[in-house]
Amino acid sequence: TLSEIAFEKCGIIKKASPVITGAEQKEEVLEVIKNQAALKESRLIISDSKNIFSVKSEGITGTEVECKYGKFTIPFIGMHQLDNMALVINAVEVLRAEGIEISDKALCDGIQFSRIPARIEIMSHLPLIILFLHRRLKHQYQHKNRKKVFLCIEHYPPLRAAESFWTAEKSSTWPPITIWVWQITPM
Repeated sequence: TLSEIAFEKCGIIKKASPVITGAEQKEEVLEVIKNQAALKESRLIISDSKNIFSVKSEGITGTEVECKYGKFTIPFIGMHQLDNMALVINAVEVLRAEGIEISDKALCDGIQFSRIPARIEIMSHLPLIILFLHRRLKHQYQHKNRKKVFLCIEHYPPLRAAESFWTAEKSSTWPPITIWVWQITPM
């Protein structure tokens, strides 16, 4: 169950150390995290991108945002990436509170110039070709993630995703690796 998975993942929580988790959790998962943090006397920070970022624009190359540290572009496709970057902001705030110096410029540049190769990566602009490599644990995640990629792409009119024109699976590894390449065409 999700609660059991959350409990196992909470094994990483160290006594009296800050714990940061995203606000976009199922309630049963969040309850497990809250309980485990309390048991280990750890301060829990629930990161919510809506309280951190103001979205200025979004497009196929990323989302332009503003926060108290500056204005920059999150270079990943999909609004869910705001939640991931909010975790980064909260982690830097915790490190700063511990006395580690990280400038606002370093924080903004670190986000703006980050890359996740092959995770919804634009390989070419003309024609627009997007590569998505996914290491999956269970077969059903393949379709879930493929749908997520299509939703990210189709969110940006006037684009539409063509069926993947090249797909490969390397089944000699575990978990298997699935590679999808899409050529995106105008509507």
